[in-house]
Amino acid sequence: IKNYTLMPHIAYPKVPFERRQVQDGFCLGAFGFATENKNYERICELARRLKARAVILMSVCKRPDVEAAQRAYANRIMSKYNSNDITVLSGFLERSEVLSLLSQCTHIVSCQDDAMNTSGSLRLPMQLRIPIVSVDNFQAREGQVHRVKKLDEITLDYLANTREPTNLDDGFYY
Repeated sequence: IKNYTLMPHIAYPKVPFERRQVQDGFCLGAFGFATENKNYERICELARRLKARAVILMSVCKRPDVEAAQRAYANRIMSKYNSNDITVLSGFLERSEVLSLLSQCTHIVSCQDDAMNTSGSLRLPMQLRIPIVSVDNFQAREGQVHRVKKLDEITLDYLANTREPTNLDDGFYY
């Protein structure tokens, strides 16, 4: 016990959302603030490598000190990766809109480089009841999601065998 710290985490209230029809094949989803440490490029490259569809949703914070940088980053990702198979959206997105857009995905993927911050980008999509796969980091352990050491471990076979939804229910309300 002495090696652990109990910390409150971000919890999102359940919100109604429109569940979309999941098409054939795999569709990877990612959500979070439009920051470099979220590594959206790597997730887009993973989708290309697997020939899978992807839905990347980047929120932009309305704080003057970070908004311009986040918009520039989001614009760079959108101009490089938006295509028929990869949908990249950014801006201020309502929770129900995020869930509706991500509900067409078969898996949520996270590749965040951050040592010790809790992440709503893993907690919010848990309402979708689909598998969430992340590189092994604090957020993935704290969120109790499927973990890989690096994104290269994710293959079509891995996705096919990772069908169980992440179900975090620790009995606490935060």
